[in-house]
Amino acid sequence: MFADPKPYITFRNLALAVIALWLLTLILSVWTVLHSGLPPVTVENYRKICPLVRSPLAILANVAFVSVGFWIVRRYRGQYYMACVALYAMCLASILGMFETWILCHLLFDRPS
Repeated sequence: MFADPKPYITFRNLALAVIALWLLTLILSVWTVLHSGLPPVTVENYRKICPLVRSPLAILANVAFVSVGFWIVRRYRGQYYMACVALYAMCLASILGMFETWILCHLLFDRPS
C-alpha cells in the first residue's frame, strides 16, 4: 500500500539535510550576533557554557561518543539500516553543533569590540 521509505532515507540524504540545517542555523546565529545582538539572558547562557565546550575533557568526551556512534553505524548498518541512518545524522549534528558553539563563543567573547 505505501512505498518503502528506505530509498529516500539514505546516509547521503540525511547528511545533506543535517549540513543544510546546520548552515542555516549558523548563518542566522552569526547574523544575529553581529547585527542585532542577542538578548542578555542568551549572552549570559553562552558565557556559562563557552568554557565547558572549549575544555579538553568535553571535546574528548564528544569525540569519543561520536566515534563510538560511527563505529556502531559501520558495524550494524546492514541489520538496522534506519536506526543507523538516524544515529549517523545525530553524530554528524553533534560534531557540527560543537563547531557552531565554538564560532559563536568566539564572536561573542574573543573578538575585539
